[in-house]
Amino acid sequence: MFTQKKYKITINEGAEIMNNKVLLIILSILLAPLAVFLKKGAGKDLIINIVLCFVFYIPAVIHALILVTK
Repeated sequence: MFTQKKYKITINEGAEIMNNKVLLIILSILLAPLAVFLKKGAGKDLIINIVLCFVFYIPAVIHALILVTK
């Protein structure tokens, strides 16, 4: 009678979400270190952004926007 469809979420679909620039730009403004982490991963860029976030938030946002829009 009724058939059930099974949906699989692949890793590739998750990568497409993280490459959405509009989402990353919004995250850069609201949560700069999270946007940098999603774009570049855990590394020197994330450490730089966290330090900038502690010093003053605006440079962290600018740094995140530069990395996201590259």
